Amino acid sequence: SQDMDDSKEPVFNRIRGKIKMDNSPADVKKRRLKPLFRYMPVASVMLAILISGLVFIYFLGYRSGVNNIVYAEVETVVPYGTISKLILSDGTKVVLNGGSILTYPASFTGKHRRVNLSGEGFFDVAKNENIPFIVHSAKLSVKVLGTRFSMKAYEEDKHTTLTLETGKVSALPVECKEEVIILESDQQLIYDNKT
Repeated sequence: SQDMDDSKEPVFNRIRGKIKMDNSPADVKKRRLKPLFRYMPVASVMLAILISGLVFIYFLGYRSGVNNIVYAEVETVVPYGTISKLILSDGTKVVLNGGSILTYPASFTGKHRRVNLSGEGFFDVAKNENIPFIVHSAKLSVKVLGTRFSMKAYEEDKHTTLTLETGKVSALPVECKEEVIILESDQQLIYDNKT
């Protein structure tokens, strides 16, 4: 039986030589990696172009002075028969009566804090002497630095009423830009909307 195995060995070696058993694991890996290396120069050029484009776009926007700040305005509409309480971004507290609409920026920026009121609202304005708080209505604008007041400015009413609880405000009728009315604590202004 040993002689038989010995005689099979040379035949097996001859057959294996003809088949060319070059399929060792290292050879298989080399053949698989060749196509990947073929695309590497193309991929690196594409990546370099992409990065250059992004850098160009970034600096183009930066140097052109484009301001990417988005100004968001909020409008609060209060249904009749309800009351709504708000705290604005500067800390000002507002109570709105039913049928009122208050329009204001999501965040105050610039030299003024401006809001628009149609209806009735009570304002407890956060004090900031450098940035006045201004409430605009259809017929009257009120400028304050920090105070508590209510304003009734329904567009269909005959009068716009401003009642100051504490502090000091200046009221400016929309149609009379030079006529400034100053109110101090516990004073009230009733403005005729037909004027």
